Amino acid sequence: MDAPLALLNRQQKGRLAEIIVIATLLSWNFEVFEPEVDDRGVDLIASPDSGVFYRIQVKGITGGSYTFLTQRQFDAATNGGRTASLAYVAYVRLDAKSAPEVFIIPFSAWDDRSPVFTSYHSGKQGQTGETEYGINYSQKNAPLLEPYRADVVLAELSARRAERSD
Repeated sequence: MDAPLALLNRQQKGRLAEIIVIATLLSWNFEVFEPEVDDRGVDLIASPDSGVFYRIQVKGITGGSYTFLTQRQFDAATNGGRTASLAYVAYVRLDAKSAPEVFIIPFSAWDDRSPVFTSYHSGKQGQTGETEYGINYSQKNAPLLEPYRADVVLAELSARRAERSD
């Protein structure tokens, strides 16, 4: 992307990432809804067929290799863990060379140990703290993100939609 991303502030980059994810979902014929207030850690709600609704937290990143979700965001998106199968993180690498890269990552990705999907408790010993759920990007572990490319995951979710309509 040749746009001067360095001139954008954090909120502008976040909104740009959300717009990119919305366009991606719409191109796959998903309905997309935006909460009026982002106080629950859910940026978008998407549905392939008006029967299943996915909660999506969008994370856009430029120039860095690490971003994370807080325990509060994780709990809100998964409804306290009860709907984890319906919760996703849309991870957008805004500074990719030719175009932004979009990955749709299920919250279940943090269930397995991985150099990409990390989690740790941020409180010091004896203190209360939140668990941090991280996405740790590097050239070395970039291939581990390939199964989560938007086209791969959205094709899978669309296939589930087709199965339900049969």
